[in-house]
Amino acid sequence: VCSSDLWAGQMNRQSFRLAYKYASAFFNLYGKSFTDQDFWNIKKAVSAIDENRSILSFMEWAESGKNSGIVSVFLKRFDLHSDLGKLLILLKKQKRVLLIPDILRCILNLYLKRSDKLYFELQSYPKLSDSQEDDIVKFLAGVSKKEVLYFSKENPELIAGLKAQSTE
Repeated sequence: VCSSDLWAGQMNRQSFRLAYKYASAFFNLYGKSFTDQDFWNIKKAVSAIDENRSILSFMEWAESGKNSGIVSVFLKRFDLHSDLGKLLILLKKQKRVLLIPDILRCILNLYLKRSDKLYFELQSYPKLSDSQEDDIVKFLAGVSKKEVLYFSKENPELIAGLKAQSTE
């Protein structure tokens, strides 16, 4: 579910299993209340962590009594679902803070699977117009028979091309 290169990077097998177990347990309890907006907020948090791993170090080394304060700041900064706070505190107590981005990636994939949606990263050069994006998304939705969530960005390394990459 979350082993794709687009999501999981170089996660080793043991880390993957552990991250997936945490994500599955969490999603079984709280996943029904997740929305597309929660998906985008988690995606934003994962990107921030990937860009600056010191966020995890700060969480890991903070005093135990300050767990809920640090978690609250993290949740508020990325506008994350409040129930994620329970998971983050648990991971801090179990000294598994470094698994947070992988667990969040698994939660993203579980959300997509359970809501019967696909996520695509669209890359193009030059930048696509809104109508071109709409046409591509309609095509992808028609072919996949699923609702499509997407992020579009300009990639100058593509010479007058388009790349649509999915997590499946």
